[in-house]
Amino acid sequence: MQKQLLLIFLSVFAGYNLAIAQCTPNPQYADSSSGVWPSIQQNLPCAFADNPNGYSTTIDLKTISDTTISYMSMSASVRVKAVKIVSVSGMPDGFTFSPDKPVWENGGVRPDFTPVQGCIQIAAPAAAVQQASMANPGGHDFNLTIVVDMLVDTVIGLPIPLPVNNKWLSEINQAPLKPIDVVGYQIRVRSTTSECGPQIPSALSEVLAAGQMKVFPNPAHNNTAISFNSATAGNTTVSVFNAAGSLVEQRTVNASQGQNTLNLQTQQYANGFYHFIVNTPTNVMHGSFVKSAN
Repeated sequence: MQKQLLLIFLSVFAGYNLAIAQCTPNPQYADSSSGVWPSIQQNLPCAFADNPNGYSTTIDLKTISDTTISYMSMSASVRVKAVKIVSVSGMPDGFTFSPDKPVWENGGVRPDFTPVQGCIQIAAPAAAVQQASMANPGGHDFNLTIVVDMLVDTVIGLPIPLPVNNKWLSEINQAPLKPIDVVGYQIRVRSTTSECGPQIPSALSEVLAAGQMKVFPNPAHNNTAISFNSATAGNTTVSVFNAAGSLVEQRTVNASQGQNTLNLQTQQYANGFYHFIVNTPTNVMHGSFVKSAN
């Protein structure tokens, strides 16, 4: 039913002049591990009211094929058969999203599935951008929530089998097996191109200056470091979640004013996509990284 509704939704917008053209996955990420590009730290390009072509941007992705969950204090491995986008909320009126496929089916042979490429296009006609700009004369940052669903093939490692095989997370819908909310992306609406600054930082130093945070190396192997700027000294909590939304690690540190670095030992993490939240005394920042075998 969800698949049919999505196809109807896409067909309705096919007649627009802007026509939400189906995006094509960028081949430069073909050999990458699971992940998303641009990253949450880099963010999405701004939407400018003075652009006669409206707004269009693409999020590239590579699905995950396995992840880990914590269930009743036990760790288990989840084999993922397919991935799909349920919704993208928080966008200005008139902005729409369009994945290149309703469902991304992982490659490989069961149970050794392999990630596949995909993409999501977010677009709007010029009138929608202008309307959002007029409603927010000083500019506005629209916070997006992307809801991701996964088709669970098997859960391995629990003494009692769970009745979840070949079910979507939305069908199971019980923690920790629930659809995943990906937060952190923004669409920044501005009246002119001069009001937004650099749209996508080109170096790690720029990422830190613009977004107050960076993670390196990414993808991670045995370890990675999260660097962030804190406006004041005080307790800061860093929470790391896997792609199924389960808390993998949480640490509280006494951050100093200015730049801080927290090292994560990731050799025990399962390969896949991770989202983290840095909660400082004055700010909450989001980021992501990929754990890769090599």
